[in-house]
This record gives sequence, C-alpha cells and structure tokens, in this order.
Amino acid sequence: MKGLDYSTGPPSAAAVRAAGYEFVVRYVSRPGNPKNITAREFADMTNNGVAVALVFETTANRALSGYAGGQADAQSAADQAAGVGMPGSRPIYFAVDFDAQPNQFGTIDDYLRGAASVVGIDRVGVYGSFSVVGHCLDVGTARYAWQTAAWSGGQADLRAHLFQRRGTVYVGGIACDVNDSNASDFGQWPYEEDDMPLSDEDVNRIADASARALLNFNCGIPEYLRRPGDGETARFEDLTLHTNRGVFTVYDMVVAYRTAFEQLADAVAKDKEIDAAAIKQAVTDAIKENVLQVDLAIRGKQDEATQ
Repeated sequence: MKGLDYSTGPPSAAAVRAAGYEFVVRYVSRPGNPKNITAREFADMTNNGVAVALVFETTANRALSGYAGGQADAQSAADQAAGVGMPGSRPIYFAVDFDAQPNQFGTIDDYLRGAASVVGIDRVGVYGSFSVVGHCLDVGTARYAWQTAAWSGGQADLRAHLFQRRGTVYVGGIACDVNDSNASDFGQWPYEEDDMPLSDEDVNRIADASARALLNFNCGIPEYLRRPGDGETARFEDLTLHTNRGVFTVYDMVVAYRTAFEQLADAVAKDKEIDAAAIKQAVTDAIKENVLQVDLAIRGKQDEATQ
C-alpha cells in the first residue's frame, strides 16, 4: 500500500483516493497545533476508504526529553487520538525527527519507555532513521517502526512497518510525503483482522520459509557449495573458510531477526487463537533443520575435496 503524510491542509479523502493512495499518517502533538488531525478529517478519511495512522511530534528532538517527556507526550497523544475517534488499541508513532547518534539512543529509549508506561508497549511506535528504528526494534523499546529515508544512507530496515520516501508530491494542492507500508498492520484504522486462526500447517510453513530466507539471504551458499569447474582444485582450507563465513553470516542474521520473529509470534498469539510459544518453537526447529541440511551438504563437499 502507498500512503501520505503531511502537516498542512488537509486534502480530502476523495483527493487522496483519486491520486492512488490508501492511507495517511497524521499528527497529534500539543492541543491547538494547526498540524494536528481533527475529528472531521479523521471521519472523512476513515469513512471514505482511507486508513489513518498517527504520529506524535512537537519539536524535532523532543525524544531527548527522556522518561518524563515520554510520559507527558504519550498522555497528550492518547487524549488527542481518542478525541478524534482512534480506538485505544491502535499504536502511535513517536517522532525522532533528526539525525540521532548512538550516544543519544539511551535517552531515546528512556523517552519511549516513558511513553509505554502510559499507553502500553504494544502501542509504542517510533519514527526515525535506519539506525534509530533498528536500535529501538532490537532492544524492544518500540513495537512499530516508521523509517524515513532521511539520515539513512540508502539503507532500509526490512522490519519497519512504514517507509517514508524522499521527495514531495502534491495531492489536492497540499504538499505531502509518500510512504510505503511493509506490513498489513502498521497501526492504521480501520484495520480488519482475520478472525480465522492459523493452522499448524500455516505455522510450519511460515517458520520454514523464514528459516530458509535467513539461510539463503546474502550468505554465499551457492559459492561455497558449488562444484569445482575444469582446471580448478577444491581445497579443504578454502571450503572451511567459506563455511565459517556462511555460518557466521547465518548466525548474525538469526540474531538480527530474532526480535522480529518474537514480535510476530506475540502479535499473532494476541489476535488469533494460537500459542506464541508454538510459533517460536516452530521457527527454532525449522532453523535447526535447515542448518542441518546445509551442514550435511557442506560436509559432503569437504569429503569430496579430501578424497
């Protein structure tokens, strides 16, 4: 899905739909700020086929206000969200709208923890650069992530629910940023959940696909498992080196995506009739099985090289 965010206007839902967009991300901040979404705009969008997600922002570096700041902002955000008609179960993104550096991440984490103390961790999202959203997802201070292309150096965290592109478009005469959704649930309303529980087959298929993606994504398996061509000599030391690189790459990816797997499992278990522990165990088993198959293939090539 493609969507918009903007701080002036707003365009009408009809204009948004006519331009080919399906959602908007809108501001809540301090009461009276003209960039804030209104109940009238919220109703226009949600009643006419445009979903709405919310982001809280006052000043660009407000996330450096720490725990107390996060508490105050979350209360203001929750009150305004309820005032326009957003259900209390829906998350709110909190903006880190500057080039935050690693030495500031601890303060940002405290800010988000303060927000979570008011609205609950499941409603906390973060907006920011590649490094900001990646850090917050890794340490668990945000459940939702909206990455901006700004300050991201061309990198994208595939776990982010939303991605804000560079550039401006005009919809209904209003300057807007364009966003892509990377998840079916990115905090929008309305959001219709699938009431059908996942079957064991569904769980195993998701787990196996996830494990295979980890093993095959950028880990060079075709290179170090390939059969030597004419005139080439397959040496045991080379195979071992490639094997070690592959193992460490797989390990790094498993660690990096562990949080995402756990969040997926918890989210599914919360809204569907299935145990999160079962999904986590299925993922673990699938990873082990795929690693075993790769290991057996590697050993077979090593045996060929030493014969």
